[in-house]
Amino acid sequence: MLSSGWKGSGFNELHVHNLTVTLEGNAHELAMHQVQSDIHNRCKTKFWELLKYLMCTYIKKSAAVTSTKAFKTMAYNSSKGVKHFYTQLLCVAEDMITVPNQASFNKRFLNALPSEIKRELVLHDQVSVDFTSKEQLWTAVL
Repeated sequence: MLSSGWKGSGFNELHVHNLTVTLEGNAHELAMHQVQSDIHNRCKTKFWELLKYLMCTYIKKSAAVTSTKAFKTMAYNSSKGVKHFYTQLLCVAEDMITVPNQASFNKRFLNALPSEIKRELVLHDQVSVDFTSKEQLWTAVL
């Protein structure tokens, strides 16, 4: 989908269609049932919701434990820096079945930093747990 340039929510219907076409067996039947149910309820099937539903149904919970545990325990390493810690934490978060919302990610990121770096980000760069976007946090980290 990325190679075809189908990025963003504007291509949601193409994403859903390609997902349902590539699935086989029970996963295909389950996805089609969900799509038809959404049509019956007069709402659009959202690609990420459908994908998350399928992942939670078919991926063993033990496969998700590693990413979740890494997200909760990852520590800041002063020799590698804040940028490295941010990118590593972001990669682990994106591998989780249920990706943490931005406020949860910000809280985890800030709480893992040493107090002087955290103070600098909060006071100087005005990073907050509840109101800082991913892009704003990345700019502050740089």
